[in-house]
Amino acid sequence: MRFDDKVAVIDRNNRQYLPDGCFITNDYPPEIQRANRALGPILTVAKDTVYGTTRIKLVQGKIVVDNVLKIDLKNLHDIPKEIDYMKLYFVESDESYAFFGVLHIFSNFHWGPFEVKGVTFFMSEQYITTELARFAKDDEAYTELMNLQDPYMMKERAKQIKGYSKSGWLAKCEEVAYIATKNKYDQNPLYADVLLSTYPKLLGEASTEQPWGCGLTLRHTDIGNPRKWKEQGLLGETLQVVRQELYEKRARAMVPPQPVNVPTFDELRADNQEVSMESSSGEEEDSSDYSEANNEAPDEARNEAQNDATIDGTIPKVAAGQVEETEI
Repeated sequence: MRFDDKVAVIDRNNRQYLPDGCFITNDYPPEIQRANRALGPILTVAKDTVYGTTRIKLVQGKIVVDNVLKIDLKNLHDIPKEIDYMKLYFVESDESYAFFGVLHIFSNFHWGPFEVKGVTFFMSEQYITTELARFAKDDEAYTELMNLQDPYMMKERAKQIKGYSKSGWLAKCEEVAYIATKNKYDQNPLYADVLLSTYPKLLGEASTEQPWGCGLTLRHTDIGNPRKWKEQGLLGETLQVVRQELYEKRARAMVPPQPVNVPTFDELRADNQEVSMESSSGEEEDSSDYSEANNEAPDEARNEAQNDATIDGTIPKVAAGQVEETEI
């Protein structure tokens, strides 16, 4: 039968259906469509910076530069440094570093192969989901997950696993997340460098998914203030543990750095509550009491103490407890 004799109907998915039940489509497979959506912002950044529209393009889930360099989700570290795409996927403040998205190195979805007991995993998400299958004793799901390379497909397949204690899995998640994170950064030095560059800031995944995220999205107005996070999230906590281990490991090979007091998420929340209570009370210090207390010692006695201190060329020490250290 000639094609002209057939009546075609176009549906939402751009599929051209034919009367005999067949259809013609130019759609890409789901994994390529997801890659195109993920890499799209990078293409925009590249065009707005140093690359013209003719030098860089997106073709079937890959960014092609000058028809030579091909970049996909597996070799993002090969992107030229002048394309600063990472700024799209994190919000950094003086105290915190929030991130989100498959293109960010800290994401469990980000491509970063590592080995655990001789078995290779493409990313943290694969290790975590396969451990869930092992926990649920679902051998079929384990085999399928090991054969996948798309983190979104891994997550969807993991949702189909049944017959296990969710509370038991949540209790085991902390250990599983630590093993995946530690091996990912131990075996990928470039990723470890990025993680160490955030020291000593509080880390959190800008996601509402429990137990992994901090409860706020990346575009939330309060994402840069960790005191407003609903929680730190398991991923952020695990990254900080591994970061501290990497920091100490590298410090042993060089001059020990000055210790830095890193506040925890709970300390920041407690500090924020104290500030709120003080501001609501509305009490103000009496400036007259302050001036009287400072002027109790006569001027002559103060001058005499200063002269005695400078006779032998020494500098008078401040008594302990007069200066309070403030935590950042």
